[in-house]
Amino acid sequence: MMTRFTKKFTELILTVSICLIMSCSSYDFSSVFSTLPTKPQAGEIVTLLYNPKSTILEGTNQVSAIVRTYGDRNFQPASMFSMPNNVIDTEEYKMKKKHTGWLVKILVPDSVVGLVVTLHNETDTDHNGGLGYWVPLYTSDQHLLPGAEAGYAASLVRRGWGAELDKTLYADTLLSFYDREFSRNPDKKAGFSFSYFSALKKSKGADAFVEIEANLQALDNPDQWTEEHLFFLSAWYGVVKNQEKADYFKTKSREKFPTGRWVQREEAIEFYKKVGSAEKKIFLDEFEAKYPDHSGFSYMRGVIIGEYIKEGSYKQAFEYFTALNDKPWSERPVFSAVNNLTEIENDELGLVLEIINKSVIVHRQEYEEPSASKPPLKISRTWQESRATQLALALDACGLVTNVMGNTTEALKYCEEAYQLTKKQHKQVNEHYAAVLFKNGSTGVAKEILEESIISGIQTPDMETILKEIFVDSQGSEAGFASYYSDLKTKAFGDLKAKIESKLVTEKAPSFTLSDTDGKEVSLSDYKGKIVILDFWATWCGPCKASFPAMKKALNKYEKEVKILFVNSKETAKDKLQAVKDLMEKNDYPFHVLMDIKNEVFESYGISLLPTKVIIGKDGNIRHRSFGFRGETELLDELEAIISILNS
Repeated sequence: MMTRFTKKFTELILTVSICLIMSCSSYDFSSVFSTLPTKPQAGEIVTLLYNPKSTILEGTNQVSAIVRTYGDRNFQPASMFSMPNNVIDTEEYKMKKKHTGWLVKILVPDSVVGLVVTLHNETDTDHNGGLGYWVPLYTSDQHLLPGAEAGYAASLVRRGWGAELDKTLYADTLLSFYDREFSRNPDKKAGFSFSYFSALKKSKGADAFVEIEANLQALDNPDQWTEEHLFFLSAWYGVVKNQEKADYFKTKSREKFPTGRWVQREEAIEFYKKVGSAEKKIFLDEFEAKYPDHSGFSYMRGVIIGEYIKEGSYKQAFEYFTALNDKPWSERPVFSAVNNLTEIENDELGLVLEIINKSVIVHRQEYEEPSASKPPLKISRTWQESRATQLALALDACGLVTNVMGNTTEALKYCEEAYQLTKKQHKQVNEHYAAVLFKNGSTGVAKEILEESIISGIQTPDMETILKEIFVDSQGSEAGFASYYSDLKTKAFGDLKAKIESKLVTEKAPSFTLSDTDGKEVSLSDYKGKIVILDFWATWCGPCKASFPAMKKALNKYEKEVKILFVNSKETAKDKLQAVKDLMEKNDYPFHVLMDIKNEVFESYGISLLPTKVIIGKDGNIRHRSFGFRGETELLDELEAIISILNS
């Protein structure tokens, strides 16, 4: 017979058990990704739930979530010379293991209308097929917030994960979000016009032009003619090939805003055409007096300091720098000039050191206590790393100059701090630190740093030379060095191949026919059965031109087995063909250049960054894309690895 105590105890146990069961079942990991609550609202705490089963992260012992929050419009005035983006913030959260999945609780700001989430460990990322995991936000009565669907699409148009998807399918997917948004909230269409037009064009190509132009006509309201609005209209009328309208709005902008950013931008280009410090300084003095609110002064001032240094006019560089007082200046062109000082001995280098030390002070302050806000597209960790890198480059430049001046002990302090700040991942810093260590007698450490860098693919052309000096110093001769160095490169090459193989794609390469610089028509189909490299570039693109000496070497090495086509796209020169011919002739580049005058090939291949190299296999499929230019060694090694894979 059950006593009253036994009954109460049983009820207690039952209650606790039910609570535990409810607690365990409150986190539903039956889906790959879900949230609690299922229809979250802005301003509340939301739990992100992730079950990596059957994903690329299955079996991982570590998961972090990258969360992008976005707003309800993206045609913003600040976006005049770049595609707007409605991402409000990006942050990284470490998830906790719970039962069969992972979870993290985050506070959703009350200023956003949705989130996009990707999950990753140290090596792999689950981005849900390029779309991320979408978390729209809701009103208190369980309706989607206005802008939640269009905002999601806009966040992906340029900065998302869509490159992993078929371009047309991707655009069609985005259009469905825009269509639903505009049917519910027609007033949102104007605010999302930029990204909406981009999706339309990607989805429908030339067939979208009529639709886009109709929308542009609706946006053409003289009462709303800001400079940004006029730029927007001109740019998109250019896209739909209505040059008359494009020129009309450009003219209206120049008339209405004769000292505006558009005019300033066009005139500022002339600065970079001037030769030497004297010409550049005269131009800048006049330009600054004419346009005191121009946004590019800091970089232009840095260019002038760098020009003085390149010319060996250290006193003038210091005097110009001193005269700036607290005016901002960019260190990038200065650091570039300093990198060429290693063979110069001059008492005036102390003046250069004072200039660079000023940069160290500024960047150390920013590193320890930033004055600027974190950019919305960067997570806190990468933002901190970027500030650390800027400080490291300033310290590295100090180390270079100090080393040339003969103070190797002081140089070592600068270079060591730079090395630690970049976590051994910056090739220039690694090289300089190893060189100074060797000069200080720390041969073993220098050798270890260089070996690790080379094997990791973080290599400069001079690392081999320094390593040979170390080898000869320890061995007494260079006998055996070639074999030793070859072993290092073989290991590095194997690791690089494995990395590239894991990221190969198979996409049908769009066909095309373009004219080359001699007027001869060239089609992709002309090279059926060959590996083809398409190098997309423009004469205004610095990294493009910086890569050309390396591409010349690649051309000489692979001309019999690989066809390299240099596709000139997004060209801004008035006489595009002549500008290309002049560049080729001046530098003696034997490149086969195709003129993508209308940027149609650029668009069909979904290019968004110059330079971009698209590698097409013998089967006519795109197998790999390479973006930007990181250095000659990296480019040549990457091409060799890809060609080796595709030939195997």
